[in-house]
Amino acid sequence: MMVEAKPILIFMSTDWCQYCKVQKKQLRKNKKFKNKLDDFYYVEFDGESTDNIVFNNYIFQSNTKRNRKSTHDLVFALNNSENISFPNWVLLDNKYQVVFRYGGLLYPEQVHDLLTVVEQLKF
Repeated sequence: MMVEAKPILIFMSTDWCQYCKVQKKQLRKNKKFKNKLDDFYYVEFDGESTDNIVFNNYIFQSNTKRNRKSTHDLVFALNNSENISFPNWVLLDNKYQVVFRYGGLLYPEQVHDLLTVVEQLKF
């Protein structure tokens, strides 16, 4: 972002989420999505990561306790909610402002619509 500011599309998933696996497979096959990857930063984030993450000058920590995975604080912060479902999508503009939030599987036509929004954010 310091070199080139672009919108950020964050795909949050978990290892156990079957819909997340389906979504990842669909994205790998989606030619429009792959052709637009230069227009934005695409991040796949493990919603149960145990890593501390520095984002927008804040440190977000894992909620892991007693070797049990739980939803990472960054997921809650990006969603501005305690009710989280996976897969989970967040689109940020180049100033880290949330433009779009969605919990669930995106169908190919919805991915296309999201790419249209990303295109508009470039300008």
